[in-house]
Amino acid sequence: MEKRRPAIGFWASLHPRHWGVWMLLGIMWLMAQLPHGLQQRLGRALGRLGYRIGGSRRRMTEANIRACFSERSEQQQDALVRGTFEANAVGMVECTQSWFGSMARYRRDLQVDGGDLLRDNLAKGRGVILYGGHFSILDFALPLVDAVNPIAYMYRPNASPVLDKVIEGRRAPYRHANFSKRELKELIDYLRAGNLAWYAFDQDLGLKNSVFAPFFGVQTATLKTLGWLARESGSIPMFMSQWRDNDRGQYRLRFREVPAPFPTDDDVENATILNQMLEQEISRDPTQYLWLHRRFKTRPEGAPPIY
Repeated sequence: MEKRRPAIGFWASLHPRHWGVWMLLGIMWLMAQLPHGLQQRLGRALGRLGYRIGGSRRRMTEANIRACFSERSEQQQDALVRGTFEANAVGMVECTQSWFGSMARYRRDLQVDGGDLLRDNLAKGRGVILYGGHFSILDFALPLVDAVNPIAYMYRPNASPVLDKVIEGRRAPYRHANFSKRELKELIDYLRAGNLAWYAFDQDLGLKNSVFAPFFGVQTATLKTLGWLARESGSIPMFMSQWRDNDRGQYRLRFREVPAPFPTDDDVENATILNQMLEQEISRDPTQYLWLHRRFKTRPEGAPPIY
């Protein structure tokens, strides 16, 4: 098994090549000190700026929206793109609060749908795996879930060792454990011990790791491991989505049962079931989903490229 990258040492982190990252972290710290309302306004302003600047990120978002909401007019699609930039920029600013500020207020005022269902399933002692996607509140969601129950998550180390060390250190108070993509066996053992883990499955990791299943009408590369994880661990599968209810500091978690026959021995069927659930949640407010990445970079043979 591939080992985790060793954490960077203090003196090595002060090398000039890391000064840009330290400046970025300083800006993040300053953002976290702003009042909530000002954070929201700043995020929306940054989102509007990002939309106007455009570039590859905007073209990517437009392609995703066009592929998934082809029934909407050009004006409606453009409104979704604008809203996506604003909601996700707000989410980036909110992340600084979870890393460098206090989450007490947001944890106290959290709204939870399906919390009793989650607690009942955890009480069975088999462990619960929460499938879900990348919504705009991003890291802000981790302290919220921790307010309901201690949780572990799958993660991908950041390319910057300094940023990775700082961010994982700031996540530590709100996590029970974390696992890289190379630590699936450890994740299975963790679930077998009766714990709760969060697995965001909506990333394109290439043809070798995926099957094609519909997602908003697009044949989408979806991870093969989804049903396997639940079967191997014996854990109870559930679905979670995370939301910003408004700009006044109210957030919501939604926990749902994953319907039968999941998990099956058919990877395509498993992927289809979970993609449908993700679709249903995204449709509540499409702008709060992370459309700003290449979700459809892997295409079925003969299919035209999305980007």
